[in-house]
Amino acid sequence: HNLRAPVAPYGDSAPPPGYVPGLGRGAAGFTTRSDIGPGQAPVGSVQTVGGEDGEDGEEREGARGDGGEVGLFGRDAQTYDDDDAEADEIWASIDERMDSRRKDAREAKAKAEMEKFREGNPNIAATFRDLKRGLKDVSYAEWDAIPDIGDYTIKKKKLNVGFMPAPDTLLAKALAEKETTSALLEEKGGEQDLTAVGEGRGTVLGLKLDRLSDSVTGQTTIDPKGYLTDLGAQKITSAAEISDIKKARLLLKSVINTNPKHAPGWIAAARLEELAGKLQQARVFMQKGCDACPKNEDVWIEAARLNTPENGKAILARGVQALPNS
Repeated sequence: HNLRAPVAPYGDSAPPPGYVPGLGRGAAGFTTRSDIGPGQAPVGSVQTVGGEDGEDGEEREGARGDGGEVGLFGRDAQTYDDDDAEADEIWASIDERMDSRRKDAREAKAKAEMEKFREGNPNIAATFRDLKRGLKDVSYAEWDAIPDIGDYTIKKKKLNVGFMPAPDTLLAKALAEKETTSALLEEKGGEQDLTAVGEGRGTVLGLKLDRLSDSVTGQTTIDPKGYLTDLGAQKITSAAEISDIKKARLLLKSVINTNPKHAPGWIAAARLEELAGKLQQARVFMQKGCDACPKNEDVWIEAARLNTPENGKAILARGVQALPNS
């Protein structure tokens, strides 16, 4: 015999009283409008206080607005008469009056704050307004006496470099120095004999070849000492050599100014001037070198070499006095 009670299918039986689904899992119960029912009572169920329908009940029913809510002061919200319009106008005028009072106060406060700010922080136009009015009394002489302001910028200064184009005469002179001409002079062109000129050139060339040739062996030889002497006697006319001499002169001048007690610097400067053909300037350099380096033998010897024999003897005598043990 089956002692178990029959189990109803799930969902067919009613839940027990107070049952909340999922309460054991932490769910919270809630109630919906459908569980409570409609908010309005059915028609005909509203009764008066005495239990009968009457005019009071109808007035209360008519005073309800949408959704069954009662209007302000128990009146119908959809009714708008002249009293309501007058009241709205009065309240609107009051609001406008209060807003105008607040507006005037706001404008006055903003104006006061602006004046206070301008007093503490005046603009440039207001600061120099009085001075600008006084400019009308300045005379032309005072305007001309105003000094020009210089460039005192700290950042990037512009160099006041003036450029001037080279004159045409300078360019023409430089061009003429480099030009060579092979034209004959008019006053002597007709008198010269081209045959005699050719013979003269041949004679000069023969003399040079005879001087360089060896009469014994017939081989061409050159005397090194005589050749160097001839080169030293030649005048320097090359532009490149002149430029080199100028550079060497600047270099030796810097050496002399940096270390006046350096005797080789004076000697080199004097020999450079001698090479350039300025013997007097070379003697001046050696005179200064003797005064700056009196204890150096080479300075006295070089000074005596550059001077005449009479002056050379006097220079050597001074050198012996400066160097008695030499």
